[in-house]
Amino acid sequence: MEDALSLAKEADVVIAVIGLNSDWETEGYDRTTLALPGRTDELIEKVAAVNPKTIVVTQSVGFVAFISDVS
Repeated sequence: MEDALSLAKEADVVIAVIGLNSDWETEGYDRTTLALPGRTDELIEKVAAVNPKTIVVTQSVGFVAFISDVS
């Protein structure tokens, strides 16, 4: 997390590619939540806070929920 934040501070623009892999999305398995895994929400919030020129790209077959206080 600290490495990502340090790089984000120095970057002109951040393109953060996040989402779900085959551990989370697979045929015959229903997710119990729409939340992104682990500390993904926290990472995006902190990156956007240190660099407001942040673009978030999500890779997911289905819906995901992202809750953020960053405006």
